[in-house]
Amino acid sequence: YRIVAVLAGSTYVEVPLTDDWVHDLAAMGQAVRDDTTMIVVCNPNNPTGTYVSDTELRAFVDSIDESILVVIDEAYAEFASAPDFSTCVDLALSRPNVIVSRTFSKIYGLAGLRVGYALGMPETLRELRKAQPPFIVNVAAVAGAIAAIADQHEIEQRRTTNAAQRKVLTDALDARGIRYADSQTNFVYLDLDVDAPGLGEALLHRGVIVRTLGDHIRITVGSAQENLRCVAALDEALREISP
Repeated sequence: YRIVAVLAGSTYVEVPLTDDWVHDLAAMGQAVRDDTTMIVVCNPNNPTGTYVSDTELRAFVDSIDESILVVIDEAYAEFASAPDFSTCVDLALSRPNVIVSRTFSKIYGLAGLRVGYALGMPETLRELRKAQPPFIVNVAAVAGAIAAIADQHEIEQRRTTNAAQRKVLTDALDARGIRYADSQTNFVYLDLDVDAPGLGEALLHRGVIVRTLGDHIRITVGSAQENLRCVAALDEALREISP
């Protein structure tokens, strides 16, 4: 979001997460200024995997002046299974200042095709199209997206498998006393008391690629075999870099 804002010549204001790595909606509301034009909420959030409840998010949207566009990034929404999580598509289709963005790059597995979409009221999307470059999605991407979204049985299987393997991974982290964010996505955000970049390098040498984020790392949930390999590599890497 920062890069896009800067390229558009806008001022970008980043609001810190809570201690549990969740969007601080109260602080976001307090950060709104007279010249604020857009607010972005990623739900579930990347890179922490955390989410804000349906009740909290809707109350937040209600509190925002209708002159401010609220963009809700639901790139990982299909992975979420928490009972108090819900998509905000209905808000986007009924409020002119709300847009929900989705992608086929995550649970649908079509990242290479670079295709996504936005949901909103017709008048809102008309304004969006004024700044949309031409020919941004090719025919192959459209065909792939149509085929993928039609196969919801496969998507449900992926959601179920991911949730099960995410629990396998977090159970292993619990057994090792490693703190992590409560994820509703296909990755887990680890809070470590070690050199995270050093750990990332040690894991890379063992064939495991993770994303390093300051003092944290983000591990993608894999298959059963991949998770076993990841945990074994994590054990070795932690022993290697520990003093």
